[in-house]
Amino acid sequence: MDEETRTAWALAEEAVGWLRENYGRFEFWVERDLVWTLQTRLRTVITERGLPFTVLNDYAMLPGPRRSLSADLVLRNAAGQVLVAAEFKYEPSHLRQEFRCQPGKLPVVFWGAGGVAKDVARIRQFVEASVTRAASRCSLTRAVASAPRRRTPDQRGGTGNRRSQAICRHRSCGPKWP
Repeated sequence: MDEETRTAWALAEEAVGWLRENYGRFEFWVERDLVWTLQTRLRTVITERGLPFTVLNDYAMLPGPRRSLSADLVLRNAAGQVLVAAEFKYEPSHLRQEFRCQPGKLPVVFWGAGGVAKDVARIRQFVEASVTRAASRCSLTRAVASAPRRRTPDQRGGTGNRRSQAICRHRSCGPKWP
């Protein structure tokens, strides 16, 4: 992997790490909320460090049957080449009051062939078609662990004495798996 791609990859990994550390500061409702938060963070860091990258969302990568196959986020270099394409899945806590009163609303993330496996195949397609140098899929779910925390029940996902934290599972692909 070349240095430019390695830098973009490290930046994307850093942003996901930042999200893990700061997850409790945000209230996400849908996947797009999470993608917007990461896109905003990446734009801030790119500007602060004077990096020659652009971060874009819902970026068309390949032609599709009805609409282009797209990546949730991409990091492009100054020449417009996609260095890293990222796909995200987000599942809010099933314990949140808003979701407990809507039976059938969750789950929204499915792990089989029609869900996460489809995303993994798509990002692999992006790399194999050489429309990106590297790709990653990250699934964020709200896991609940027993531990008191000083937050309101709403911030905790409606639980009384549990602490919520983000769990991220990665799957990466590229010319070399970073």
